[in-house]
Amino acid sequence: MLFKKLKTLCVAGSFAGLVFMSGCREEITTTTRLLPGGGIEREVSLVNADSGGPSDWGPIPMDGAWAASTMPAPKSDADKGEPLYIHTLTRLFPSDRDMRAALTGYPADGSMLVPEISWTKKWRGFYKIYAFRESYPVLAVFRHSPAGEFFSPEEMALLRNAIKDEKSAARGRSEKEMDQLGEKFSRWIASCVAEDLLRTVLREADDHGDAQGSRWLRDSRDSVREAMIKAQDVPEHNPELGPGPFVAKLDEILRTEYFGGLLQKKSPGLASWEKRRRFIDGHLLDSFPFRLVMPGIITSTNSRDIKGNVVSWKLDAIDLAFSDFEMTAESRAVNWTAVGLAGLGLLALLALAVRGAWSLRGRSRPIQ
Repeated sequence: MLFKKLKTLCVAGSFAGLVFMSGCREEITTTTRLLPGGGIEREVSLVNADSGGPSDWGPIPMDGAWAASTMPAPKSDADKGEPLYIHTLTRLFPSDRDMRAALTGYPADGSMLVPEISWTKKWRGFYKIYAFRESYPVLAVFRHSPAGEFFSPEEMALLRNAIKDEKSAARGRSEKEMDQLGEKFSRWIASCVAEDLLRTVLREADDHGDAQGSRWLRDSRDSVREAMIKAQDVPEHNPELGPGPFVAKLDEILRTEYFGGLLQKKSPGLASWEKRRRFIDGHLLDSFPFRLVMPGIITSTNSRDIKGNVVSWKLDAIDLAFSDFEMTAESRAVNWTAVGLAGLGLLALLALAVRGAWSLRGRSRPIQ
């Protein structure tokens, strides 16, 4: 086996047991339509066999302001004769500013895929130029331990290939070599999660004036971090149980009650960390297709999937462990207002020319 499996994220939620696979949830597709007048229509859809609709849309930030609908999927979409349903949520935003304002209501704790979105409309001669950008930064858990500082460029390239196509990436390489890289990747994941928690708890200790806790964490930083890495491999770990089993194991390794005390106090830092950890547990192996419908003709984009005025991307959440993800596109449409004004101007000039010609003709006639 290419990457040794201790536990999978889909089953047990073990960070150290992360394996490369295609994902364990249905794909959530986001379609964005840019309206010529400046608005943005956003549609999020999911196809599954549940006629009642999903109770959880995962890391996609949405609230009750979105209009929901469910309808049977076309028969051609059914798999093995099982009836499928298309669930959609839609919302119209008057502008990108309104869309950004709606998204700022969600906490920036790394537990959701909150994008940065902008789109502009400019006049250039007889054309309107539309420019769109949507980006997602590296997941918060991985910002403290950048992958580029942990893996060589060759290892990074191999990891990306293995995530997309395991068999293709393994060609010409020994099983031992690939397993070693898989083990290194698992250690990096666990190290990132531990560093994220350590920094979170340190910041909270400083903010609450816990001098003793802050001093202990800093003086014992290496040993605390190693204990956090070990505590992640908890046999009875279950995301629904929250951080309890992890905290108990961590205090056992460190022979302390510090983290158990944080749990009892309902520490906001620990709660935020748990949200980020759940994101990795439930969504790091997910894929998110995006479609963008632009006014006019597409003139430039960083996507390779273009069909008419529709541009498509696919965001694999695991990619956000390595680098930012950005979608850009620009289109051009005829500015009929400018064309109409120009036409009126030409007609006016023509009328003046004709009037001038008639006037000159009248003056040139001889007096009888």
